[in-house]
Amino acid sequence: MPGFEFAIDRGGTFTDVFARCPGGKIRVMKLLSEDPAHYVDAPREGIRRIMEEELGQKFPIEEPLDPTGISWIRMGTTVATNALLERCGERCALVITRGFRDLLHIGNQARPSIFDLAIQMPEKLYEVVVEVDERVVLHQDSCQLHNSKKLKMVTGVTGEQLEVWQSVNLADLEGKLQGLLTAGIKSLAVVLIHSYIWAKHEEEIEKLALRLGFSHVSLSSRVAPMVRVVPRGFTACADAYLSPCIQSYLQGFRSGFKNDLKLVQVLFMQSDGGLTPMEKFIGSRAVLSGPAGGVVGLARTAYGLDGQKPVIGFDMGGTSTDVSRYAGEYEHVFEATTAGVPIQAPQLDINTVAAGGGSILFYRNGIFLVGPESAGAFPGPICYKKGKRSRHIEARVGMLRWCGWTTCWCHRSCSRDADGLHSQIRKCAFSIWLGIGGRRA
Repeated sequence: MPGFEFAIDRGGTFTDVFARCPGGKIRVMKLLSEDPAHYVDAPREGIRRIMEEELGQKFPIEEPLDPTGISWIRMGTTVATNALLERCGERCALVITRGFRDLLHIGNQARPSIFDLAIQMPEKLYEVVVEVDERVVLHQDSCQLHNSKKLKMVTGVTGEQLEVWQSVNLADLEGKLQGLLTAGIKSLAVVLIHSYIWAKHEEEIEKLALRLGFSHVSLSSRVAPMVRVVPRGFTACADAYLSPCIQSYLQGFRSGFKNDLKLVQVLFMQSDGGLTPMEKFIGSRAVLSGPAGGVVGLARTAYGLDGQKPVIGFDMGGTSTDVSRYAGEYEHVFEATTAGVPIQAPQLDINTVAAGGGSILFYRNGIFLVGPESAGAFPGPICYKKGKRSRHIEARVGMLRWCGWTTCWCHRSCSRDADGLHSQIRKCAFSIWLGIGGRRA
């Protein structure tokens, strides 16, 4: 008889657990994604509770869970999505060929609002730029800049010949990388010209960085081995910014089980709607992990109910909202901009907005703003007796009042705090009153 089969959607605010138990029984459970007072990891806690209830035996919450009865776990997560939307990823630096330090700052010169007089440059994910002395160019018989007979010639992955004008100056680079470590930066994005065709120089830099103590190194030749250095560089930076968050979450998830789940098939949803083993799950392919699961679910459940009409997916979570379309086949894009960051990787065509049911409502400079910050599950909205942020109110407080909810169905400790909610609304109203000069609105 097959064991437990778990499909989990780990969002920024709530985690949904779907389980097929031995014998075919279906169980569904919803938990707060973060609730430090009751558990360390929501997906692991959902698995523990279901197995405990179905098997009739105790699995102590403080001990690693025995995964013997689990056949497989499949999970989609918005950890990377929300980190990108809220700009709370890992601090990282960009290592690039000398002379190209401003390449990603300049970008591709795209201006979505061409007549906008107040142009806002896209935010950079990297904090520091380190230029490295190295140069590789494609060999051309007609080129007279260098005497190719005296240069080292190498063969790229496409069979084309390249000239190594300058090898990596590792001695000079080592001092610069030590400075980054001193500043607390432990993640690198390495983007060298023509590395998509010959990656040895990037690999040498990776070897040096790991030896010095960097926790993560994203090579553009590995993350996005494609021509066009600008989108390749953006993708490598996104990977360096997000992968440490992904790896930290995966390590926390694994550590909650005996033997780190080595004997269980654990697959994660990627941005393209496919599944990948846990050890191959990386930041640049995880940006739309959670939303992609929603599109796959939409295609399997809603399409075909009314002929072959296309269906629109509107997936509002606690932190973000995702909109998609399905008309009989999955629509993929291979370069898309998510939260202002261009990423060159296959992904489902999904539009993501940094506003969800738990987005925080601000009053600034005479106008209301919603998001991208979210109350999340922890500290959570004030109406669940969790939020403690002054002058901020959770965006859906009015809806909660009208709905008359008295308890949160995900945990008995999440009763509604009407007094705290009213207090926060009064604080917000008072700040608005002061903002309009103390006149009664």
